Amino acid sequence: MADPHRLLGGRQHAPFGEYAAKTLGYKKVAVVSLDYAFGWEIVGGFQQTFEDNGGQIVQKLWIPLNVQDYAPYLSQIRKDADAVFVLALGRWTLLFAKQWAASGLKDKMPLIAGGTYTDEHVLPELGDESIGVISAHHYSAALDTPANRRFRAAFEKKYNRLPSFYSENCYTGARAVSEAAKAVGDGWRTAPRSWPPSARWRSPTRRVAPSRWIPTAIPPRTSTSEKSSG
Repeated sequence: MADPHRLLGGRQHAPFGEYAAKTLGYKKVAVVSLDYAFGWEIVGGFQQTFEDNGGQIVQKLWIPLNVQDYAPYLSQIRKDADAVFVLALGRWTLLFAKQWAASGLKDKMPLIAGGTYTDEHVLPELGDESIGVISAHHYSAALDTPANRRFRAAFEKKYNRLPSFYSENCYTGARAVSEAAKAVGDGWRTAPRSWPPSARWRSPTRRVAPSRWIPTAIPPRTSTSEKSSG
């Protein structure tokens, strides 16, 4: 089995497992995740550090991508779980959120989530049923740094919507390649496989100056979702 820490999704959410155990104090967590590679990676990273810090994943419910009704799965969630960890995005987030509230579980156990569940690509569509959900991600449009304020303002001006983690990821990756190409110039064929010092710059979340061509993973950030005013 692959080490979840070596996979991007696993690395994103490994710190959240520790946070859930140490800070939130959960001992038993049930998982509800989409059944595909990204879901496996996210759950794997969360599970490893959650259990390394004394927690226990007591249940995993894998949801097919063609799901139209979460109710049969929600009815199977173990009542002895301290919290439920959900991995969803897009339409699956909207469907899950609505049925989570209708099931009555919202008032009985906490919901924590992978970052895509409350990412800005879907957050404006969520309602009061999602207030209080704690999720972890390595980017949020609400990140209050000078670099992100500039990025967010430019993105909103051009696209008339909030940037999501997908927006920031693609921007950072493309600009990293662009800055390196400009620094190397015509000598790219013989350039050493190290990051040119002149290519260092500040992304919306951090200073980009890795020691290899492939940018290092950005550490996750933990945030509590609130209803969007938009």
